[in-house]
Formats: sequence, structure tokens, C-alpha cells
Amino acid sequence: MYAGVDSAAPERLPVSNRVARQVICLPIYSTLDPAQVARMADVIRTSAMI
Repeated sequence: MYAGVDSAAPERLPVSNRVARQVICLPIYSTLDPAQVARMADVIRTSAMI
């Protein structure tokens, strides 16, 4: 949406880009089944080891 806007260039938004690399958005809703939760936990656990 804003990719073509000069003011949205990564070098002009250093704080936003740093935060975007550090934040993870997880799905949280009542219909998540235990297998989906376990899969997300495994991915996070594996990623944390890198």
C-alpha cells in the first residue's frame, strides 16, 4: 500500500523497521485447536534457538 511512497522508505523509518523485526503477532482466538497451538509453540521455540 505504501511501498511506493518515498516517506515509507526503510531508511527513513529506522525505529519502525527495528520494531517490526522484533515484534511477533500471534493468532489468538477461541477456535484454535491444540495442534495449532503446539505448532506455533514449536516454531517459536525453534526460532528462539537460532
